[in-house]
Amino acid sequence: MFIFLRKEINIMNNVDNIQSVSEAKRNKLCHNVTPETNPAIGKLINKIERAGGKVYVTTDWHLFVRLEKGKKKCKPRDNFNEIINNYRNTVTDKDVCIFLGDLCDGEFGASDELVNVISTLPGTKILCLGNNDLFDYEVYRNMGFAQVVYTFIWRDILFSHYPLVNTNKLNIHGHLHGCRKYLVPYTNQIDVFTEDRKPQTVISIINKQPEYAKHVVVKENMFGQESVNIFSDEYQTWYDEWYRYHELCEDPTD
Repeated sequence: MFIFLRKEINIMNNVDNIQSVSEAKRNKLCHNVTPETNPAIGKLINKIERAGGKVYVTTDWHLFVRLEKGKKKCKPRDNFNEIINNYRNTVTDKDVCIFLGDLCDGEFGASDELVNVISTLPGTKILCLGNNDLFDYEVYRNMGFAQVVYTFIWRDILFSHYPLVNTNKLNIHGHLHGCRKYLVPYTNQIDVFTEDRKPQTVISIINKQPEYAKHVVVKENMFGQESVNIFSDEYQTWYDEWYRYHELCEDPTD
């Protein structure tokens, strides 16, 4: 559950690094990826916004869960249908939804079964790979994901599976399953996990960040850092500008 960020190598967000791998290998790739702005993703999201669509985020569905760690036998999770119905009742074909990884447990190997589920979901879908997403690039494309990456930055927000050290205004992530305990220096991260996995809009996540930051726990580690609240005047200025661009469906970087 806890994360220790290692900077051994830098992994770029390219197709060559999205191959079928072990969980240990994917875990390392997710940890060491180099966050970067992806112009194609930015233009895609901006286009959807301008057409009146909403930008949603969801994470850690784990639709198929292992019966025993390390064993291949899996089953649909107990609230499988609830998760799918929550998505269908929230996201429409005109919207975009960013999945922050872990569509299923790593032990689940029946990719066709997962393709049959995810490919039927409405909206434009973007995937940031998690440590349990072990299939190769083409499998995720067959699920209907328009973009498959490890991380990306949009409007100075870093989207990733793990909480990452970053220089952006916000890091929207998953993986922690709501525990709010960090082994990286806590600055601007927010875990968007919910038990019902219902997609949330980016603007609603930004609104939740100030309260979230008050309740995080930073474990004693090499950084020796306590939890901090980053909501300074500078952040509020950024938030006001972001909100204005959101309302006007404009992006000065596009």
